[in-house]
Amino acid sequence: MAKFQFYFYLDGIDKTTFPALKRIRRVGEDTWYGFPADLQKTLLHAELVKIPTVKNAIASMRSRGSFRNISITMSDDLRKVYADDDGNFVFNDFVLGEVQLAPTPASSDSTKLDSMVSCLERIAAPKQESIKEILRHLLIEKFTSKNKNVESWCNRFEKESLRFELTGRRQIEIFKSCLDPSLTNWFVVTQENLPLEAEWPSWRAEMISNFGDNSFKPVCSAIGYKFIGGSYIDYVVNKEKLLIEANSDLPKSVILDLIVYGLPSHIIKSLNRNNVTSIKILKDKLKKYEGEEKNFESFKSVRQFIKSNNKSASPSSFRSFENKSNSRINVNSGKRSNFNRQPCSICLAKGSERLHSESSCWFKDSSDSTFKSVNNVTLESSSTSSEEETPKNLI
Repeated sequence: MAKFQFYFYLDGIDKTTFPALKRIRRVGEDTWYGFPADLQKTLLHAELVKIPTVKNAIASMRSRGSFRNISITMSDDLRKVYADDDGNFVFNDFVLGEVQLAPTPASSDSTKLDSMVSCLERIAAPKQESIKEILRHLLIEKFTSKNKNVESWCNRFEKESLRFELTGRRQIEIFKSCLDPSLTNWFVVTQENLPLEAEWPSWRAEMISNFGDNSFKPVCSAIGYKFIGGSYIDYVVNKEKLLIEANSDLPKSVILDLIVYGLPSHIIKSLNRNNVTSIKILKDKLKKYEGEEKNFESFKSVRQFIKSNNKSASPSSFRSFENKSNSRINVNSGKRSNFNRQPCSICLAKGSERLHSESSCWFKDSSDSTFKSVNNVTLESSSTSSEEETPKNLI
């Protein structure tokens, strides 16, 4: 008795669904032999469908597109229906041909495991971020022609490129977006001069060649940067940035020494070098001087205001002001300062010593008689000192 495998498929035309016998093969062989379309309906395979296993398999197919592979041990009579004496597959005197099937996924455990691993790799693989998204998270400022240290900026850009895994043309696109709009023309001209496939090292060389400063000016500016006013913490941050831009290879200890060098002398004297071993510790030490600096700033602003208002004053006005100040009454002692005044000669001639100027003397000889008004009372005095007064009661 031979053992065969049948492939049943729930097929359909329009709204009609029916089971169909698609192909047949011997158990243990890989080659299938297909039935033509007009010989696939199960109505033509009545003897085969009567077998309980086949009958139950067909009944279990509920939806169109379902299929079943059924292995059956066939009797000699039923075998002769599907195969001749030479072993060829035939049905109703029609020799069945081989069916070329598309490769189907293997059902072995190793293949399933490989499929799951590849699926997980696709899920776990990081998505390539858009340029807009990268620029939003990029920790570097835009490059301008005023940048003092081109090489330092390029080093920071390379670190960001490693963080986002930027290479090739994508790295150049990000680099273009990091340039200030004023450098658009430079980028276009450089792109024309460089090969189309030029990568970052070529662009870096062009940047250093065009914008690099090979003089000692950035170094001198960084070292000579000193505290003038404002916040001590801002001074430390700014000077550290200048020193790193001037020379990114400077040791931290040297940077710390140069920062302290630019502080006011009274601050430097108050710092202990054994205790101040890092820039962070220096910032903590300087925080207690922030209030002192604010008071100094207010004093300085008042001094500058006074100085600006006195610019238009002449030296003589300062001397006049000084003389007036020296001649003020000493309130604490209750005594007048010495005015160096002389007695009035007119009053001396009258027999009295009065300290006032002759121009304001009542007895000044301006006419025969001088009238003075004191508290709305008119007084008359003789014009000459030698003339005797006329008796009041003469008849």
